[in-house]
Amino acid sequence: MVRFNLSEWITRLFPPNPPAAADCFPHRTMLAAGNQMKGSIFVSDDILSRVQSIMADTFDDDDLTVTADTTAADVEDWDSLSHIRLVVAIEREFGIKFSNAEIEGLQNVGDLVRAIEAKQGA
Repeated sequence: MVRFNLSEWITRLFPPNPPAAADCFPHRTMLAAGNQMKGSIFVSDDILSRVQSIMADTFDDDDLTVTADTTAADVEDWDSLSHIRLVVAIEREFGIKFSNAEIEGLQNVGDLVRAIEAKQGA
């Protein structure tokens, strides 16, 4: 059985001041595939839109605006319980499962979207 400190896990997952994202995929094919550059990160508009909808429902905030650079520090009601609810809702919506290590590696919503794409083979 793996034991972990939830507060520490959340802080590592969504640091208060994440480093600036680098241009990960500066390829025109990414843009041609229906993706856009959000900040300096390529993400799928479809998946980002679905994640935004899930987040608005999870945080009970219909006016929530989510970008690839959004972190837990940017969302007022993002606490450890709502984080767990968010991950479960995303796993159900997309029919995927994340390991603890995968979740710990996420720094922002853009990382989450790319992880979903990788799980779906997109």
